[in-house]
Amino acid sequence: AEPAKWHAVGHKIWNYGNPQGGVEDPELYRRNYGLLLWRVNYDGGGPWAWQSSAAGGMWNDFNDERRAVAVTYPAAERPIDTIAWEGLREAVDDVRYGTTLKLAIAAAKEADDEGRRKLAVAADRFLAEFDVTGDLDAIRRRIIEYILQLRDLEGAG
Repeated sequence: AEPAKWHAVGHKIWNYGNPQGGVEDPELYRRNYGLLLWRVNYDGGGPWAWQSSAAGGMWNDFNDERRAVAVTYPAAERPIDTIAWEGLREAVDDVRYGTTLKLAIAAAKEADDEGRRKLAVAADRFLAEFDVTGDLDAIRRRIIEYILQLRDLEGAG
């Protein structure tokens, strides 16, 4: 609905700060920045900051009444990941799997093989109806199963 309106006039739509950085709940990042945004056709999302500290000390949670906000921590060579970062990484992987399945569905719907077309319809229905509050690992497994089944039928045809 709303994303389609923005896309129709050439714009992209993003979700901001759901959650902000610093929340130590990787599943929340995975769900909210992954399949949830993908399902509603948003183009992206992100927290307010990857690294921020009101008191200027990213490594000290006790130097201010508020903790540092960190999806990653600064270091000399490269940022140090947090569990929030790992949730975001899983979110990206979920979207990649979902997108791979969408592409396989589109190809299968054009196939001559009726079995492949029926499987594509079932996979498309799954993507439209899976519970975004459900078990993300189970959803990913089912997406992978559909990808593999569609590829197997493609090779058989």
